[in-house]
Amino acid sequence: MAPVPTSLLVDYGCVISLPQPAAAVRALETAVPDVAPVDFWHGYWDLRLDYDRGMPDLDYWSGVLGRPATEAESTRLTELDIAGWSTVDERVTALLDRAVDAGVPLGLLSNAPVTMARALEAAPWAARFTSLTFSGDLRVAKPDAEAYLAAARALGAHPSEVVFVDDRPENIAGAHAVGMTALHHTSADALERDLGRHLPLR
Repeated sequence: MAPVPTSLLVDYGCVISLPQPAAAVRALETAVPDVAPVDFWHGYWDLRLDYDRGMPDLDYWSGVLGRPATEAESTRLTELDIAGWSTVDERVTALLDRAVDAGVPLGLLSNAPVTMARALEAAPWAARFTSLTFSGDLRVAKPDAEAYLAAARALGAHPSEVVFVDDRPENIAGAHAVGMTALHHTSADALERDLGRHLPLR
């Protein structure tokens, strides 16, 4: 008989958090006037996985800008970046509360840089979690198998006992590969339906 999932592991960006609002996008891309927005976003995404794996803030923003960033620029861009990913989807956190109220252990697995990880740990929504696992601390990011295995260990669960939720198909595939039940997040309504098939919701 296949193991029955008993624990819930969720992503942060575009699952708990909403996508970056337009105002936050604009604030980031105009924070350093000598870099064109198209060049800024090219560097932002090209280097993001390295940043998520623990690249220092100053090195990341220097790569994004295509020149050495000052400490002040790095600090400001990091603050704006964190703020842009800090709008929480209250419909999703309400679902997570229902799972916790039903006795489901809840963990987070996020591809997040170290400085962002520290900010997320201090956020009010984080108090409902049994474990918080960040790629910047691991120096390993999804979809690498070790990221999922480390998060399962932190949650005190075997991968086969975990339901994992993420918005990115490659991360869903990575979770499946280690034996987790994986749900592709598209909306709070769909998540409620899909979670209810695997775990209790009070």
